[in-house]
Amino acid sequence: MNDRFTLAVTGQSLIKHDIRDIPAPAFREVQSLLRQADLSFTNFEGTILGRHGGWPLKGSFFGCSDPVVLDTLRAIGFRALSLSNNHAFDLGPSGVLSTLEEVEKRGFLHAGLGRDQAQVSRASTATIGGRRVAIVAMDGGPGPDFMYAADGDDDRPARPGVNRLRLTQVLAVDGAAFEQIRAIRDKIGYTAIDLTNDSQPDDPPRLAAESEVGIARAVFRRSGQFGRSVKIDEADLSRNLSAVATAAKDGSLVVAYLHHHHWASDWYQVPDWVSGVARECIDAGAAMFVSHGAPVLQPIEIYRGRPIFYSLGNFIFHVRSE
Repeated sequence: MNDRFTLAVTGQSLIKHDIRDIPAPAFREVQSLLRQADLSFTNFEGTILGRHGGWPLKGSFFGCSDPVVLDTLRAIGFRALSLSNNHAFDLGPSGVLSTLEEVEKRGFLHAGLGRDQAQVSRASTATIGGRRVAIVAMDGGPGPDFMYAADGDDDRPARPGVNRLRLTQVLAVDGAAFEQIRAIRDKIGYTAIDLTNDSQPDDPPRLAAESEVGIARAVFRRSGQFGRSVKIDEADLSRNLSAVATAAKDGSLVVAYLHHHHWASDWYQVPDWVSGVARECIDAGAAMFVSHGAPVLQPIEIYRGRPIFYSLGNFIFHVRSE
């Protein structure tokens, strides 16, 4: 087997229409580069309106595309897609099923979207150019609980959806503000039942009684100073790291992918929590870590000799002109 393997990665592709006929020389040059790589990868930032139909689950930022956009991505040169992002559920489970059906019909290596949690929790693998390649793709939201894949049981059917890395925004406040927030919660009678209603269909997170207060979907933490941070769900992180490690042990070149909108106030800054997740993925065996979210190009890090692309920004970005 040839030890040389070229993987091309790009910004995300929020694509709404066929762009194969664009004659611009620069665009043709980009296509040539993508086609020359052994494997070219992008995040398909959308959902397909296909055989299974669906209904819009968003307002202003809703989006869906006809299956022809997948033909476009393939013609440009892409053979691998992440499907885990905030637009993957814009048509609900029906859109998930249509997207999977159309992506699979075209032979893309894809990850991040599945018919249940068991499916999205496994790395997607393929042999390309004599090299075994795997992708583990996660979405950190924020998004409603119902957009994420779930397994079924005797009382509840499985839910098609996105592979989740649950992230919670934690708002740090000083002791005086914390006591005021807790007093407000108690005076309005906010209870665990209210928290359950706010977070349907999943159960509320367990909060440390003396150090955290949860109201609606916000978590306030007692601290010596004001600020905000992100808390990572350890079960979700462990599940995804296990998928990375399993694929790496099988001899695959593993791409670990994360899409999220938990940006720093300055989009060009990389939040500390993202660095931690990226490095844990590399430690688990990933050959590289790729991320999208903030629509800008963020720094690239080489960690243990392996690249971390904190945000590759946008490659194709079709939005309505006002």
